[in-house]
Amino acid sequence: MARLAHHNRRNLPMASPIKIYSLKFKFVVLSCKFFLYLANMDKKIVMTIDDSSAIRQAIREILTEGGYFVIEARHGRAALDYMNGKKVDLILLDLNMPEMDGYEFLKILKSDAQYKDYLKTPIIILTTETDKKNKELAKELGAYGWIGKPFNPISLLEIVKEHCK
Repeated sequence: MARLAHHNRRNLPMASPIKIYSLKFKFVVLSCKFFLYLANMDKKIVMTIDDSSAIRQAIREILTEGGYFVIEARHGRAALDYMNGKKVDLILLDLNMPEMDGYEFLKILKSDAQYKDYLKTPIIILTTETDKKNKELAKELGAYGWIGKPFNPISLLEIVKEHCK
């Protein structure tokens, strides 16, 4: 027995309990991420682009309860950076944001060849703007619909369900 222990100390690397725990933890985390990915594969993906964290949180809670997977972006540039090649079934877009507003986002999304996969992605404007000119411009740029803030959670779910098929 002593000889075997002596042999292990010389020839076989012994893993410390911390290293083993770390590897088990990484496996568990990766397993959880994989199962979360599988659980969300059949869910429709909605991206909400709004500079207000409170609005993004409210939308996330409403849509998650409604069975959707929600991705959030603080402004148009962050959304474009994320979207490059990733699946998005519907976009909820604010118009007034820092760095890149909703109009500029729409222009780039509809005209830049690298975003051609999103040409048919429904875009719903979610804003405090009420001016008819703004609505017409957004429609010209490819928006499918318009929801005013503050919004009714049930109406939001119905509109998302209607356009997210």
